[in-house]
Amino acid sequence: MPVCRGLCLTERAGEEGGFPAEVAQFYTKQRDAMHKSAERWLKDVADWQVPSAGMFFWMKLKEIPDTHQLISEKAKKKEVLLVPGQVFMTDSSVPCSYLRAAFSNSSPEEIDQ
Repeated sequence: MPVCRGLCLTERAGEEGGFPAEVAQFYTKQRDAMHKSAERWLKDVADWQVPSAGMFFWMKLKEIPDTHQLISEKAKKKEVLLVPGQVFMTDSSVPCSYLRAAFSNSSPEEIDQ
């Protein structure tokens, strides 16, 4: 399903043509768990906006100019699934301080680890 369609469906949860309310509630719970964990662990090192729909948090790390290097060297070793922002850029050779973190497949407890 294209991302834009997925965003529209989650914003229209419970309406005809939107995700069932239970699905939207699940993603809202997951998003809230990610936000709570980010506030707890990352508020001094990253900036983010709480998404109104979707399954990802986009974060900008304050003092890490290249998230690709950080993710490939440290996150993978700890089995943390993050996507460096530069893979979404038109020129993926340019370092990027953004990353994408998914909250759809982990429990709130796993998110907080």
